[in-house]
Amino acid sequence: MSDEFEHQVRETGNALAVTYKLLVQVCELLPVPITLPNSEVIESREIIPAVARVVEIIEDQPINEIQQAGIWGACLHWLAGANLFTQMLAMETTDHMLDLQIQINVVVAGEALVLLSKELRHQE
Repeated sequence: MSDEFEHQVRETGNALAVTYKLLVQVCELLPVPITLPNSEVIESREIIPAVARVVEIIEDQPINEIQQAGIWGACLHWLAGANLFTQMLAMETTDHMLDLQIQINVVVAGEALVLLSKELRHQE
């Protein structure tokens, strides 16, 4: 593996992890909290199905439809980024376009989650 690829994997993986932590926090702020795996070492076999489950059950939360849609969309963007990251790892080579696709999904998810976090904290 090249140093550039290792750096890209480390940076992109970190961005996914930071956004996942935001999702964990938002899910804990919900009126009916949703607990996601949250430890130092988290494997995709645990978190991808957990985030997919949030997509399925978010409409049952007693929050407004805009907030539901925000969480739903953030989860889908995060899942898209995670799936693309898996592709990146399989390629074992630097692919800047793939990295940009992951980054845009992570940024959109993160921005939505930051706004939702503020709204949900304000509602407490």
